[in-house]
Amino acid sequence: MPLYYVNIVRKDAKTLDLEGVNLRDDAAAMKYALADAVDLIAQGILDQDSIKHYHLEVVDGTGRMVTMISLKDVAGR
Repeated sequence: MPLYYVNIVRKDAKTLDLEGVNLRDDAAAMKYALADAVDLIAQGILDQDSIKHYHLEVVDGTGRMVTMISLKDVAGR
């Protein structure tokens, strides 16, 4: 199974996922990252004003960008 990384991005700063996770495919990686986004928001680590500046960036083991998920968009659901 391919390796995927879910990095946390705020403007030009990035916190890298150094471990990654083996997932079936891009669709599974997107679903996994969306669940991560929901968890981050539910934990209340970031206030509503800060959420709008954060994204989760999903890349595969080759560094190819799979998707970018806005925490603001997830919080608005």
